[in-house]
Amino acid sequence: RAVGHISPYEFVVVRLLISSIVFLPIVYWKRKFISGHLMRAAFIFGSLEAACYLTQTIGLQTISSADSAFITALSVIIAPFMAPLFGLSKPHWIDVIA
Repeated sequence: RAVGHISPYEFVVVRLLISSIVFLPIVYWKRKFISGHLMRAAFIFGSLEAACYLTQTIGLQTISSADSAFITALSVIIAPFMAPLFGLSKPHWIDVIA
């Protein structure tokens, strides 16, 4: 229902702003152990996550929440089986059971 009252962009910005406010004290506390390389990687993955949230939120305006949940759940199931395409290890038997 929130998507009907504000734009998807505002929804994602507020969502990520809240999570950043909660997480920043932990980053500040552990700043001695965080390298610049790790911060760059975190920024890249955070940006990709924001893009995913935005596309999912926009999608909720065009399809039902049940269809969106199905697509999300399907991607969780398919991801381990796509790992070998990216040079990662093949799924183990425990991955299949999980």
